[in-house]
Amino acid sequence: MKWAKRVFLLFCFIAVFLREFLKANLSLAYVVLFVKRSQVRSEIVSYDISDLSHFEAIALAQLITLTPGTIAASVDDACNEIKIHVVTTYGLSNDSISHIENGLKTALLRVTR
Repeated sequence: MKWAKRVFLLFCFIAVFLREFLKANLSLAYVVLFVKRSQVRSEIVSYDISDLSHFEAIALAQLITLTPGTIAASVDDACNEIKIHVVTTYGLSNDSISHIENGLKTALLRVTR
């Protein structure tokens, strides 16, 4: 029965990723089409991943890169931190980080742990 739970959690993870992917696409399309160029920012933020295993850190970095508007620029050798390039409007980089924390990371941890 344990495998059935894993399969269910995998489907839940896929659904969460697709939801985050769709939201990121719509958000980036809005920024590109309707926000003035002077209000668009790109910045690199650090995200702590010291509580993740090596596999989880690499998987999260790949998921971040697949999501439009964010790129995992680097993962340090000890897998303690990811540098993420975020395209956003003024003051919304924390919003992108909260989407990663509450969406992708939480769903990934449900599947891997």
